[in-house]
Amino acid sequence: MRDTAGEVWWQAEVNVRVKASGSGRFQFADRVRVGFNLATEGAETGTETGWEFYRTAAMAVTLEAGRAAFRFYLPPGVVQRDRLQGPMRFLVVDLSVGGAQVPVDRRRVGPGLTGPEARAKLNREGTRNDGVMRPEYLSPFANSGTEAAPVMLRAAASEPR
Repeated sequence: MRDTAGEVWWQAEVNVRVKASGSGRFQFADRVRVGFNLATEGAETGTETGWEFYRTAAMAVTLEAGRAAFRFYLPPGVVQRDRLQGPMRFLVVDLSVGGAQVPVDRRRVGPGLTGPEARAKLNREGTRNDGVMRPEYLSPFANSGTEAAPVMLRAAASEPR
């Protein structure tokens, strides 16, 4: 995505589907949190392991039954430095609803992070770049007129911990 200055930001979109379990209040899921973890691999990362990790999260106040899109962005300098383009192999999406963690399934884990060694690196080194990747509401694309994003709780409630 290009910002208003023409700079290229890397965008990831995580689509969430909320299933209704009735009517009224039961058509909603509250405090839906999507954590997005990304890793890049290459000799030019500047780290001992050759991996750079980025992670962020966003928490929707409530989502009605159906689909919702959570979007996350890496800034132009990171995109250029790490030569980011296209779909990534090294990613994990964490999901929770109402504070309860949804078990991870293979659809939310990229093929490059399925092994125990890669997941251990993510858990060990994942905090190094916290705050670099941005949820949509903290990016230049908030309220940009694209597909409507869910209403999010502010940063203090949705940052990774």
